[in-house]
Amino acid sequence: MEKWIETDLKKRLAYIKESAWQHAGEQMNIAETYLRKHPGENDALYSALAALHEIEAEMGKKLDFQFADDCRSVDMRYAGTIAMEVYMRGVMDDTRLHYAIVSRELPYQPDEQ
Repeated sequence: MEKWIETDLKKRLAYIKESAWQHAGEQMNIAETYLRKHPGENDALYSALAALHEIEAEMGKKLDFQFADDCRSVDMRYAGTIAMEVYMRGVMDDTRLHYAIVSRELPYQPDEQ
C-alpha cells in the first residue's frame, strides 16, 4: 500500500474539513426546517425562543428595536457558528478515525479464540 506524503494528507484533510463545514450548514438548515414544522418536539428550543423574544421586547422598550434586532442577529450568528464547529469536529474526528483504521495506524489484534 502506497503511503501518502504529509502534504497530500494535509490537502485531503483540508478538503474534508471544507466539505464538513458545508455539510454542517446544510444539516443545520435541515434541523431548523424540521423543528419549525414540528414545534412540539424540542421544548428547550421553544423555551429559549420565547425568552429571546421577551428580552427583545424589553430591549425595544428601553433602547430601540433596531438595536434589539442587531443583538439577536449577532447572538444567532455566534450560536450557529459554534453549532457548526461542533458538527464539523465530529465529522473530522470520524474522518481521522477512519484514516487510522484504513492506514493501519491503529494496532490490529485479531480475536483470540
